[in-house]
Amino acid sequence: MKRFNGLRRRSRQVLLCALPLGWALAGCGTTAPPIASAPKPVIPPPAVVQTAPKPVAVAPKPAPTVAPTAADDRSHIVADKIELARNAYLTALDAEAQGDTTGSVDGFETAIELLTELGSYPGIEQNDQFSALLRSVISDYETYITEVNRLEPSTSAYALRRRFLQESDTDLAALRPPPVIIPRTTIPLDWNIYVERNVTLFQTRARGVVTGWLARKPAYWPMFERIMVKEYGLPPELLHLAMIESGLKPTAQSWASAVGMWQFIRATGNMVNLHGNWWYDERRDPEKATRGAAKHLKELYQATGDWHLALAAYNCGLGGVRRAQRMNGGKGNFWEIRRYLPRETQNYVPIYIAASLMTMYPAEFGVTMPDQVQPELVYDVVPISESVDLAVIAQCAGTDLATIRALNPDILQWCTPPGVRNYPVKIPLGQADEFARTYATVAASSRRAFVTHRVGRGETLSQVARRYGVTPAVLAEVNHL
Repeated sequence: MKRFNGLRRRSRQVLLCALPLGWALAGCGTTAPPIASAPKPVIPPPAVVQTAPKPVAVAPKPAPTVAPTAADDRSHIVADKIELARNAYLTALDAEAQGDTTGSVDGFETAIELLTELGSYPGIEQNDQFSALLRSVISDYETYITEVNRLEPSTSAYALRRRFLQESDTDLAALRPPPVIIPRTTIPLDWNIYVERNVTLFQTRARGVVTGWLARKPAYWPMFERIMVKEYGLPPELLHLAMIESGLKPTAQSWASAVGMWQFIRATGNMVNLHGNWWYDERRDPEKATRGAAKHLKELYQATGDWHLALAAYNCGLGGVRRAQRMNGGKGNFWEIRRYLPRETQNYVPIYIAASLMTMYPAEFGVTMPDQVQPELVYDVVPISESVDLAVIAQCAGTDLATIRALNPDILQWCTPPGVRNYPVKIPLGQADEFARTYATVAASSRRAFVTHRVGRGETLSQVARRYGVTPAVLAEVNHL
């Protein structure tokens, strides 16, 4: 028998799962209307190759041309995404020239989000256009935020920290008393010239940013308290750290490739069991990321014995804190070793304290309360052990695709991750029973779309992968090879 890239091939006809953007998929029932795929641009899904020991079910109606031709390759898919980012970047520059700060910030943030999402695409680090555009966007955005007088509410937490860093050590006048009596807390909310300077910057440069935080706070605070305070026994004032990390946005992405509510880079995320690949990224799951942050912060406190040092280590790593202590004679609290820490970390604890105080006492610090707030994020969770289109899940749960995407920011593509058993998918609260009943009636062939690829004589997995714009690893994962 012939072998297919080292594996036995029982049939020369193989299955390709490739749901194209904009293609309608059969619904949950036989009479249900078609479900439109996601309106938000995503990287086109890869082809899926499966060896078939017996006839394989395919989509009930002929699929339109889905897979790229042999002349296509990964560069075409990447180029489309880069072009979207470039257009957002040009929009930002045009808005900046016209004095439209809101449009400029939105354009920069969109460009960075698109490029960071593309960063998970296999082999992207070798793409010169991607690297050059990312450098230009970050450089121009950083220059821009240092020049504007007021930061827009949509400004990312990372961009805000970068802006505050430019001014945190300037014009340090005589210390004024705080507008409230600061309570005694487990994490000391010290009041000094560095904290006061950040409070002033919030009040003058980023008043709308704090208002936005308060609007999102009710959505996540109950979950934070349940996990961080009740389960891990952490101080309640630690919850405010998420505000300066992500602005309470689960899809936040920094210029340094940190992702999610608690801004984990991939290596640190793996350390706290936050995994991911082309299909999903658990750093974007608010609950999973909060557990990861609680675990990491608790370990940092156990290693340092000081909450301010633990916070500094969360920003620059435990090694950075140890290095600063050695430069200070082998000891010292945050304020004593501050000058030896990396520059961003020098202002990390002050901006955390300032943000905590302003969100704990918004009226006393002159913060405008939001007109509307987000309700608490609640949902049911259903386990999915196969790759299923999110549009099918939405219809079975009696909701729309936008709601499913909003509840599952960790799912990066158009479907649940293949090859993962019992992947937790969130659906609207109270819909679990209806979902189970409806989902059980959906034929396997209606849960995703199929086209077939016939393996040519001597064709390898790598050759098929190149043809459809994916890596062999992704293709093998989807097909359980």
